[in-house]
Parts: sequence; structure tokens; C-alpha cells
Amino acid sequence: PNYPGPSFFPNTYLNCNGDGGSVGWDLGAAGDCVAANAYPEEFWNWYKSKKEVLQEYYDYLIGNKVEVTCPGRWDYPERFLNFLESPPVILFYKGSPSWKFKKSISVVGSRKITRSTIDWMQTEFYQYLKKNQNITVSGGARGVDQQVHLQSLRLSLPTVVVLPSGLGALYPKDLSNWEKDILEKG
Repeated sequence: PNYPGPSFFPNTYLNCNGDGGSVGWDLGAAGDCVAANAYPEEFWNWYKSKKEVLQEYYDYLIGNKVEVTCPGRWDYPERFLNFLESPPVILFYKGSPSWKFKKSISVVGSRKITRSTIDWMQTEFYQYLKKNQNITVSGGARGVDQQVHLQSLRLSLPTVVVLPSGLGALYPKDLSNWEKDILEKG
């Protein structure tokens, strides 16, 4: 079975006493302990059978400076809880949780961008961002999404790239050329 929640990560199965027993697990820095009986015994059996794979995954996350958050953590986007019918239980991110510090604007559009749209993004949208200093949120796809991120980077504003392919498989590949700048700005 697929079990939801932070228990997918081996470091979260730390009992509140710190001895790795079955009293409960905690959410790392948050220290929010959850009773072991919150999950059925079959979960713990599943967890023990996957512990090696989970440890590799955890090592990958740590090695790539990937942060993990969930509802109740300070860095979880509160708007998800207010506006999404099914907010993500776990959110992975790299860089700063800039969504906590400034207002954001989300923009999506065509992958086949027209010259007039590029011109508008480089003038009107650019001026809007310059005036309002919003964080931008988009998907990183070619076309409008990448123009959104580019305008933010031109102004040294944070931009959030929501990746449908996950942090380990940047798509489109040319996003890797922007990764350093995006992470430095948010």
C-alpha cells in the first residue's frame, strides 16, 4: 500500500525519545511527534521493508539540498490549506520558501509563445513586477512560463518553479541553465 505523509522519509521515523523505537516519529526540525498508533501495524511492516530504499532517497534529498515541508510546518504555504480542495501532504522545494515573505502572482500560458506576448511580457509585465515586487509562480515550461521566470530574474525577484516532473528530473532540460539563478533569488 501507499501510505501518505512524512513517514516516507527514514529520518522522520525517530521516536520522540530519540532511540528509533516504535513510540512515534517526528518531523525533524518541527519536532511534532505523532503517536505510532496513528498508523496501522501494516504501515510499520511496510516501512521496515522499505527502510533501505527510503534511506537512499533521504540521502539524495539531503545531498541535493531539498527541503521537505507539510501542513503545520512554518514553511508550508498556508494558502494551499485555504484554497485547495486537496492540498499536498508533502511539498519538496529547493531554495528559500519565498512564498512566506511576499505576495505572489501565478502566471501560466501557452508553450508556443507569440512575438506580441514576448513583447508584452518584457514591457508591461516587467513594469508590473518592478512596481509591485511580487514573487512569481509558474511551471517552467517553454513559452509564457519561462518568460515569467525570466522577467523575475531580470529584476532579481524570487520566482517559484512548480515542477510536474519533480526536483530530480528538470523538464524542460534548459531549466537547468537557470537553476543557480532561481535558487539564489528564491
